[in-house]
Amino acid sequence: LDPDTAYRLSDLLVICFFCMNVTAANLDILGEGKYSEIMRKHPESGSSVITFKFACSLLGSIVTNSYVGPLTDGGHFHIIFCIALGLLLTPFYPTLRGWLSEKKRRKSDPGMTKICCGCLFDQGSFQKKRTPFVVIALSGLAVPLLSAVTTFASLGIGIGVSMIVLLILATVTYVVFPRVVFRIIVAIMLIKISHIKLGGVLGYYYTADAQCLPDGPHFSYTYYITVAGIVGSIVNLIAVMLYQTYLSSCRFRPALMCTILAGAIAPIMDIILIKRWNHVLGISDKVFFILGSAIFEHFVNI
Repeated sequence: LDPDTAYRLSDLLVICFFCMNVTAANLDILGEGKYSEIMRKHPESGSSVITFKFACSLLGSIVTNSYVGPLTDGGHFHIIFCIALGLLLTPFYPTLRGWLSEKKRRKSDPGMTKICCGCLFDQGSFQKKRTPFVVIALSGLAVPLLSAVTTFASLGIGIGVSMIVLLILATVTYVVFPRVVFRIIVAIMLIKISHIKLGGVLGYYYTADAQCLPDGPHFSYTYYITVAGIVGSIVNLIAVMLYQTYLSSCRFRPALMCTILAGAIAPIMDIILIKRWNHVLGISDKVFFILGSAIFEHFVNI
């Protein structure tokens, strides 16, 4: 697309990407609910189901990264989106056929209410768990609110609104849920706040050409997406196997501490590369990027 056409279609493109992420999120939640049910029925399985899920996801990531980089360098973006459309439609048939087996609710079941078009609502469960349901729903609605604020407002306003939303969520969690849940939520908040992701911004730095950034790394998309992505996925797969072999039977706290410490190294690697200190050590940009942030960032994803 030319710049003018792309600008006119920008809102439509954003809506399309939003729908893509909604689809992925729904499938992810349905999958998580199913293997949580399996783990509850078979507690002796431990984290084996989750490990298997991560391994399949990483194998798919390796396949995807293998063609996205070369197609991007060649400017064949339409091919990438056609492949993405096909992949998005793939789960339709298994979902329609009920491969994710579940007990079908009927209108005659206690507490069930028919809304419209054959849709049922579990009024009984909602009445019993109304407050947690409302809290979780409002938490989900906070995401588009924060997205709108960070897009159209200034940086200061965006940070201020984010802090207010986090404080409200922490307070409501403290009042509504058990203390264990409150501590877990606060811990997740602190981990996410302290882990500042610069991948999106640094992508422009790493792939900028010599005219835009004379002293930059000048990575091609084939290297940045395909080579680094495949190496990162392989490292992540190794991390999954190491976790399943050595850490799955350990207490959660030491495993979490190890991943937090390892994750703290990744931004340091990016800073070294941006400051060009790797040249002082005699290490090229591509080698340092692979050995540094590309590995550590993926290593802690598990």
